[in-house]
Amino acid sequence: MFKTTVTYKDFNGNEHVEELHFHMMAPEFADLQFNPTFENGLGEYVREAMKSGDGQKVYTFFKLMMVNSYGRRSEDGSRFVKKPEFTEDFLNSNAYEEFFMWLIGDPKNAEAFWNGIVPEKIVSRVEQLESQGTGDQKKRLQDMSKEELVAMMQAKVATNAIAS
Repeated sequence: MFKTTVTYKDFNGNEHVEELHFHMMAPEFADLQFNPTFENGLGEYVREAMKSGDGQKVYTFFKLMMVNSYGRRSEDGSRFVKKPEFTEDFLNSNAYEEFFMWLIGDPKNAEAFWNGIVPEKIVSRVEQLESQGTGDQKKRLQDMSKEELVAMMQAKVATNAIAS
């Protein structure tokens, strides 16, 4: 989960301090990996955008990440609730503008946001595949179907649960 605090003025001139939360679960991340917007997969899209410096691609990527990861944490911390009306409220607020300016203001901020929302299970699985040293693991991940990726993640979770 990525959380940050923004300070902004509302449309009446009143100052507010708001804590924003962004989170993606592994299946949601897999959905984005196979989104038609990203013809060759999410990872390749990001690499191409960063390498080329294509501002439109970078913007599209981060906007999609914000929209798909914004939500509200339940008071007891057991759920992270995403509703279209929550996202709409956020995107129509000055909190969004402040967050957006923070995000694009420094590449380190964008990196912190990205690292905060990428599911830990995805990161650990990619690291595991890379450490195995059997061919081009990143290519294998990108070439997996959504079903194969979800099955792989579920197997990993089940293995971890059994080992515990």
